[in-house]
Amino acid sequence: MITNGCTGRTRALLVAITIVWALSLNTGWSQIGGTTVTQVLPQIAVGTFDGGLTRFSTVIEIVNANPVSVTLSGSFFRQDGTASNLVLSTSLTTFPTITNGVLPTITLDPNRVLVISATTLPSTTPPTTGVVAWGSIVTGSNVSITTFLELRNATTNALLSRVGLPTSPPNITKFVVPRASNPTTGLELGFALVNTNFFTTSLTATLFNATGATVATRNFTMPGNSHLSAFAGQFFGLVNEPAGNSFQFIVFDSVSAPFLAAAGIEFEGFVQSNVPVQVLR
Repeated sequence: MITNGCTGRTRALLVAITIVWALSLNTGWSQIGGTTVTQVLPQIAVGTFDGGLTRFSTVIEIVNANPVSVTLSGSFFRQDGTASNLVLSTSLTTFPTITNGVLPTITLDPNRVLVISATTLPSTTPPTTGVVAWGSIVTGSNVSITTFLELRNATTNALLSRVGLPTSPPNITKFVVPRASNPTTGLELGFALVNTNFFTTSLTATLFNATGATVATRNFTMPGNSHLSAFAGQFFGLVNEPAGNSFQFIVFDSVSAPFLAAAGIEFEGFVQSNVPVQVLR
C-alpha cells in the first residue's frame, strides 16, 4: 500500500491498496434509510509502481443474485477525495465508460453481472505511473461486490498475483487488522483506510505483539473523503525488527465518529493475499 511519495511497493499498496478492503469484514454493507445499501471499495490500483517492471489493474464484479432488478450507482475518488480521473470501462452498452468518477443510476437485472475495469491496456490509456483510488457503490438492495487486484509483468503481461477484496461498510469506528511480517523475505501487511465523512477524522493506530504488549502507537488525522494506504512497518517507522516471522495486530480507533472503511493485504514479493478486517464497533 502506498502513501504520499513512498517507495514503489508502498504506492502499489496505497495497497493497490484497495482506509481500503483482507479484508473480510463481518458485515460488508450499510443500510441507509432502510432501503439503500452503501458498500465501499477501499482500494483501486492501476499502472506501475516500480518503474515499469510490473503493472496493476483492477476489476470490480457486481452480482445481482436477487429475483428482482436492483438500482445501482457509483462514485470514484482520488486519495484526496476529489473525483477520480481514472478512465473506467464497464460492461454496459448504455454507459461503457466512466470518465468523471460518477456512474449514474442504472438498473441491474436479476442474475446479471456488472463489470467495471481499470486496466493497463493501451485502449484505456493507462498512466505511466501508478494511480490509486477508492469507490462507493450504492444499491437499492444487497448485491455481491468483489474487487480483484491483478499484478502482471509489464513486458509479457504474465499474471504474477491476483487477490480478491470484499467491500467495506462505510461506518466503521474501531477495527483490528492482523499483521504477519518477516524482514528477511519481505513479508508485510499493507492496509487501506477511507474517511467516508465530509469532515476531518482523528484516529489512533496501535500495534500490539503476540503477547499483547504495545509495540507502537500513532495518532493521526484524515481529511474528509480522503484515502490513506501504507505498509505497517513504514507507517509506524519500525526499524531493526527481529529476523523471522512475527505475528502482530493493529487496532485502529476513530475517536470522533463512525465514518471509516478499511482493507488489508499481505505482500511477499509479487504475491498478494487477503487479510480479514475484524470490526470491533
